[in-house]
Amino acid sequence: MSYAGYSSRAASSRFIATLFVTLVVAGAIKAQDPEIYPGRGDSGKGRSTTPRAEKTLGANDDDSTKRREVFTEKRVQSLAERLQAVSPPERRSESAAPARDVLDDVLDRLGGFAAWYALGDVRVTHRMTALDERGQTLFEQELAHDSRTGTGSSRDSLAWESGLQMGRSGGRIWARSGGIERPDLEARARHEVEEWAMLLHFPFSLRDRSRFVVESGREVMLLGRRLQKFTVAVRDEQALAVGPISEDRSRARERWDLYVDPGSGLPLMAEHVVPHVGSRRFLLGKWQPLAGGRVSLPMEKTLLAADGETPRLLIRMLANG
Repeated sequence: MSYAGYSSRAASSRFIATLFVTLVVAGAIKAQDPEIYPGRGDSGKGRSTTPRAEKTLGANDDDSTKRREVFTEKRVQSLAERLQAVSPPERRSESAAPARDVLDDVLDRLGGFAAWYALGDVRVTHRMTALDERGQTLFEQELAHDSRTGTGSSRDSLAWESGLQMGRSGGRIWARSGGIERPDLEARARHEVEEWAMLLHFPFSLRDRSRFVVESGREVMLLGRRLQKFTVAVRDEQALAVGPISEDRSRARERWDLYVDPGSGLPLMAEHVVPHVGSRRFLLGKWQPLAGGRVSLPMEKTLLAADGETPRLLIRMLANG
């Protein structure tokens, strides 16, 4: 629980306690009020020992009982209304769903984030084809990838044809070659496993509100057609969560720019931008559902060269299950 939430709850508790004491004291004062309890006064007057007085006193006591019941009922009702009125506002809004954005629309077109999250373990085989400047094949290699879907998941395993294996499970990174542990490759493994997990889960991997914030989009001309561009930026912990983010500040953050076909609602290209490091574009094509599910992923990803136009690496998804 945050400090602000704790302070709010503590303040509400103190208010309720003060209110309760006030009601008790008020009840004690009212108990001495001759209008509610006839026969009770500071001097003790109103009490008669004669039979007639006792009969009158009995009638007054019945009336006092009825008044006491009505008074108590009103007090309880008033207390309940006040307790409801001072309920912490954050408690009432905890179940409120976050506001939808353009990324939600894209993910819904692909089957929905809930369906992706529910997939659980996913196994695919990638075929990588490296290309030269003229588009000729340099080499090909296959990669088996086991992964788990869902926000915050961190279980992935990569296995190359050469026998090299890398993976992560929770916070542990590991690498093996020929069945032998390779601690010297763990730094490389951390980077490669993260990159392959991002590519496999893309664009569902961007629907992590604790890491990313979606910014408003605009229409652009690219690839010879009109596309809708929007940005998913790494969340700035020092930035205010309210109000638009200036373009200069947006450019200073790591981000993903998505280019969506307005007709089909499918992303055709994405660009990963890391300030002061560089950017990388890749094309997304042949969107198809994964086996046994209704979630669609791009069966082809083409990574472009630094010029943003020349294909350098083609990644095909050959099998999945």
